[in-house]
Amino acid sequence: MSKEFVLEATDSSPLCEIDTHERNILLSGVSMPENANEFYFPILEEVNNLFDNTTGDFSLTVDLSYMNSMSNKQLLRLMKHIESKGFALTVNWKYQANDDLMKAKGEELKRICPSINYIIQEI
Repeated sequence: MSKEFVLEATDSSPLCEIDTHERNILLSGVSMPENANEFYFPILEEVNNLFDNTTGDFSLTVDLSYMNSMSNKQLLRLMKHIESKGFALTVNWKYQANDDLMKAKGEELKRICPSINYIIQEI
C-alpha cells in the first residue's frame, strides 16, 4: 500500500494512513485526542482532495482498541461525508476478541448508516 498521507499515532490519537491511489483509509490504535475536531480535520481535508481527483469506491479500515465519543462522532462524520459525495464506502471494522465495546460501536455505526457496506470482524 503506497501511503501518500500519514498521521503517526500518539498515546491519544490513532495512526491514519490514506492510500490516495487505492482510496483506502486506515485508522489504527487509540482514538481519544484532546480535540477530535482538530485531529480529524486534516483527514477530512485529504479525503475532500480525493473527491476532485478520483473515481471509484472508498474503503475505510478501523482497527481501534479504544475510541471516545468525540472520535466516534468524527468518524461518523467522515463516513457520511464520503457517502454524500456519491462514493460507495466499505468499512472494515476490526475488533479484538472479547472487546464487546468496540464490537458494539461498529454495530451502532452500521445501524446509523445502513447504506454503507460494513464488514465487522473479530481479530
